Amino acid sequence: MRVMILVLSALSAIGGGAVAAEMPMERLAADSYAARAVDGAQIASDWCDSCHMVRPGSGTDAAPTFAQIAEERSPEQIRAYLARPHGGMPPIQLSNGQIEDVIAYLKSMNRGSDVTPPK
Repeated sequence: MRVMILVLSALSAIGGGAVAAEMPMERLAADSYAARAVDGAQIASDWCDSCHMVRPGSGTDAAPTFAQIAEERSPEQIRAYLARPHGGMPPIQLSNGQIEDVIAYLKSMNRGSDVTPPK
């Protein structure tokens, strides 16, 4: 929220106040969340696709699909798995921001979003 206020203040200071005033905070937050989900889809495609079914035709039967993970795991559980991969997961290193992007992508799956990972 603090970042949004700073962005709006900066827009106002450089003459973009009309643009900022026309775009409600909820819209800005939704746009930001959608952008995170798109970034998360890319990360999932790059890092997770070989084991987890991120998109149709990918992954293996040895790992849960992203749809299953989105339905069965909480954001806290996903953060723990991605921060310290264990079990059969390879030692991937994602930043906290990248982990939040993947979580946004997983949440978007439950909302019926049209965010799809690249091929």
